[in-house]
Amino acid sequence: MSDRKRLRIAFFCDTIEGEFNHQAWSSLHSASLEFDVDLIVFPGRNMGTDFENNPLENRVFSFFDTHKFDGIIMLSGALVNDIGEKAYKGFIDRYS
Repeated sequence: MSDRKRLRIAFFCDTIEGEFNHQAWSSLHSASLEFDVDLIVFPGRNMGTDFENNPLENRVFSFFDTHKFDGIIMLSGALVNDIGEKAYKGFIDRYS
């Protein structure tokens, strides 16, 4: 048994549906298997919109704990198109 700590990476996205997002998730998943990394997906929908259940689904990001992860990969364009630069910076600052 190895004493090496296994890395844990969060993947923030709006969804893993659709061709682009699914390809991003699929590539990250393959890489996580190749490099023996835990990849945890946080599909939180677009922020700053009231479309369907987006505000409720955005809450998934509140479950992220910086002390339990080694890094974040974020599809930020899809997530934050509607919130503006200041709110985007505030979102990023919560996780740094």
